[in-house]
Amino acid sequence: ESKNLNKIQEINLSKESNQESNNSNKLKDLRLDSNLKSTFKESNLDLNLQKVSKIAKDSKITKKSKLQSLQKDSKIQSKTISKIGISIIASVLLSQNLVAADLPKNALPSGGKFDR
Repeated sequence: ESKNLNKIQEINLSKESNQESNNSNKLKDLRLDSNLKSTFKESNLDLNLQKVSKIAKDSKITKKSKLQSLQKDSKIQSKTISKIGISIIASVLLSQNLVAADLPKNALPSGGKFDR
């Protein structure tokens, strides 16, 4: 009976140590899973941050190029307006000179030749 009792105790001890070992392994697995999950989350956050910064950078480039394009258009428009203004002023001055001139005296005669 004492031999059987010893065997039963050994078996029980063996089972307990196996359970402890299994529990320990499960705990290690849980820790690894937790670490992997946090690492995965961190890498996802890094990727998301990279995407957001790239989008922001692209947006800045797009805004900058649009602004430069608008500035070029504005310069072209202001040059065109300046040229139109100069043309108007020149035509007004020319017409004033023609009105002020004594046309019968300065105009070409009907034959198209000046008398000498």
